[in-house]
Amino acid sequence: MLFLDEPLASLDIQHQFEFMRQIQTLSRAKDLVTVGVVHDLSLADIKETFGIEPRILRLDDDSTLLAIS
Repeated sequence: MLFLDEPLASLDIQHQFEFMRQIQTLSRAKDLVTVGVVHDLSLADIKETFGIEPRILRLDDDSTLLAIS
């Protein structure tokens, strides 16, 4: 299992895409479940770009689960 905490936060758009491609390749090669935390929901919409079906958990300020999509 691979956990990523804000892995794209300091990267420009070109490096964000390259990083995600490398993570996707690694995850498939090693048969890893990959969990990434992002606060920018536009980055969470990665299905069309990478063919990845994300599970999005939405939490409120006190970490109460609001929704799963």
